[in-house]
Amino acid sequence: MHFKPCGGKEPWQFFILALLCLLLGGLVWTWPGPPAIAGNPPSAATGWVVGTSSNGYGLILHTTDGGAHWLRQGSGAEIPDAGLVGVSAVDQDSVWASGGTADGYGVILHTTDGGAHWQRQGTPAEIPDIATYDVYAVNRNIAWVTGHDGLILHTTDGGGTWVRQGADVAPPVLLTGVYARDALNVWVVGLQSGTCGVILHSTDGGASWQRQTYTPLPGILGPNLLHVHGNPPHTVWVVGNGTVMRSTDDGVTWQDMNPPDLGGDLDRNGICAVNANLVWLVTDQGGIYIFDGSQWQKQPNTYGGYEIMRISALDGQTAWATGGATLPGIPQGIILFKQNGQEWTSQAFAPVVQMVDVSFPRTQRARSLPAAYELLMQDGITPTK
Repeated sequence: MHFKPCGGKEPWQFFILALLCLLLGGLVWTWPGPPAIAGNPPSAATGWVVGTSSNGYGLILHTTDGGAHWLRQGSGAEIPDAGLVGVSAVDQDSVWASGGTADGYGVILHTTDGGAHWQRQGTPAEIPDIATYDVYAVNRNIAWVTGHDGLILHTTDGGGTWVRQGADVAPPVLLTGVYARDALNVWVVGLQSGTCGVILHSTDGGASWQRQTYTPLPGILGPNLLHVHGNPPHTVWVVGNGTVMRSTDDGVTWQDMNPPDLGGDLDRNGICAVNANLVWLVTDQGGIYIFDGSQWQKQPNTYGGYEIMRISALDGQTAWATGGATLPGIPQGIILFKQNGQEWTSQAFAPVVQMVDVSFPRTQRARSLPAAYELLMQDGITPTK
């Protein structure tokens, strides 16, 4: 995976700008996806993808029909000249995006109108000149952002103010992932520090952090951790270089959960836990796996030339994944999606771009969770990614 320094790769290497970008109307690109599958009308699901374009400002794509069509949002006046790496959608209106630096401080973007307008948040006094990375929103007011050099930022007022957290605990490494179960319980993961990758946990909304430890599997060259996700009440998943782990006790202990056919140092890049018995995993070399509570099943696809970076799923039948090319002669960035159990469909776009993160609001998921938890979701308490 090209967006972290693993195996000699530089952290922003995958953000190599491509050739010529085609602008329609100067501000917005309209990219049709593949034709709708006969007998399977497009979903009405709303979601966002972020990445890098070659026209000088970060890429934000938006769909309101389950990915059949995507519109580029924002403009060079709203979006800084920085690759975007993270996106977290609370609902159809409130979304955060993060990545890179510009004008002397890290980039955090926010919309409250579904992307019709994007505002940059924070100031150089609040946010250091450190590249931001992942973002996770609990609701319309509470969110966390991570980044390079042990950066953890937190807002409780919708981004009106940002406060740095964990500076006395977080090692000075790239913190690649953040997941919040609620307003108090938060996990952050990152690259190797000491004998294993970084896992930090807070039970008080980030006022204090504790490092959680685990034993890496033998033979892993660099046990970097890349992403974290989970589901109530106490389950957390962490993935990274040669690593898939699950904790069912809030990270006190960790269990190896690698798919049996996925060995070596192949990067496990993204994880999406819909519930305890439904988890999606994406990897380098086009790997897409689904966990049914007892075993992994590899999804058939033909995208081995891509590092699949992130995945967002509504259930076991409908999901979206983002990828970046590793081979010459193929589109640099793609979005994969499947609906209602159909086969995976590839969407490759021109101009050439890199697709990094994807987020569909969790409130669009089928009601498969306990009723009490669903009520919390309606109140905007549930974290979404």
